[in-house]
Amino acid sequence: AREDGWSDLGVTGTLLNRIQPKFDVRSYGCKTLGALLQAHPVHFEIKKRGRKDKNVYVRCVKLSVKYPMPR
Repeated sequence: AREDGWSDLGVTGTLLNRIQPKFDVRSYGCKTLGALLQAHPVHFEIKKRGRKDKNVYVRCVKLSVKYPMPR
């Protein structure tokens, strides 16, 4: 993650898989990691950038108090 707490969703998924290889989002009723994180807006923020919103970033909500999301 960058200093402001935002991390590329793909990188986040790769690191999560390295840390916990048995983790499967389908166990939580979701098809993708992005869908799982979006289902928990109290804990995670999602932002989409770039052409057709193809670049997806995620961060923990508690970090957003210190670093508000840019508009």
